[in-house]
Amino acid sequence: MDIILYDDPKLEKSEFTVSQSAISGDLKIPASLNGTKLATVKGVVDSTGRPVLEEVWSWTPYLNYDEDFYEKDGDLYLRERVLKYLKSDSTFTFELWPKGVETVVKVKVTP
Repeated sequence: MDIILYDDPKLEKSEFTVSQSAISGDLKIPASLNGTKLATVKGVVDSTGRPVLEEVWSWTPYLNYDEDFYEKDGDLYLRERVLKYLKSDSTFTFELWPKGVETVVKVKVTP
């Protein structure tokens, strides 16, 4: 039997601003995962509720692990590729294991 001990993940900050004209590199989201493990991420545009990658596929808000997001040394990252698709403010929900644990990150977009 495996026993999993965890506490809710904590983010150093949950709101970021991205300048469309100055995107260079992945967005690091400093975090303490506290025993949870990153499962998946969904991203939606705040004003429409549509997927942030609607230009790529419009049928799901979920992003691809490693291609669009990843975890490294306990911190969460959104890939530069995803940031370049952002046209307006968006919300990313990081879903973690155990199932039902999640944390939300808001990304504001400026020209």
